[in-house]
Amino acid sequence: MLLLFTLAVVVLLSLATPFTASISVQYPEEAILGSKISITFSLAQHEVNSTAFPFITSGVREVNEEPLILEGFAGSFAVFKINNSSREVAITFEGKNYTRPCWSPGIVVYGGNFNPHVSDLSQGDFTAVLITFDGRLWVHTPSKGWFTLSCPLPSVAPQRDGWMNSTEFNYTAILQEVNGSICVKYVILNGEKYIVKYQTPIHWNFTYLGVRIDPSTITICGFYASNVTILSPHQP
Repeated sequence: MLLLFTLAVVVLLSLATPFTASISVQYPEEAILGSKISITFSLAQHEVNSTAFPFITSGVREVNEEPLILEGFAGSFAVFKINNSSREVAITFEGKNYTRPCWSPGIVVYGGNFNPHVSDLSQGDFTAVLITFDGRLWVHTPSKGWFTLSCPLPSVAPQRDGWMNSTEFNYTAILQEVNGSICVKYVILNGEKYIVKYQTPIHWNFTYLGVRIDPSTITICGFYASNVTILSPHQP
């Protein structure tokens, strides 16, 4: 009876969930009659539609909860962990950005041996692709660290007096797997599509995606990612 009740609750929760999801049930293949068995349930989301980032670098200041406003420092981020992805992923940020041009906030994916519990400047054994809001494409490898690629991208706002202070914008990055590597296929800024088609040297094995904050004040009104799978509750 308890099992049936639990299943009913999980099904009702899944029906009420506003995103595509599936339920995973784990139980022993064999059991002795009369013995207790352990049954676990997990909810697998097949997209991200949330600003409730499970991993935010320790020390980042939460200025406001709704909308989410984060004040970061060098190498700080807010990310989700993904369990797998298709061959094409769309990542969308909606919000505002206030930063100096020398810093690099933007949409980011991390892979390799990335540790979500420390800043990305406090570790080195990971890979990353970073599409900055000021129009640059950065990558990170364990051997070279962070470096920029010769690939101009649109900027969300002009620079004034050494600062970039944007109004609310919508920025989407389309990443595609090409020959095992991450290719930035195109980006969309406020409805305008910009063809990129730049294949990076980073393998298509990223396990975290989100926003790199850096020493900036980022207002996150919405964050979305399609064609990815994340499990609830989140695991490090």
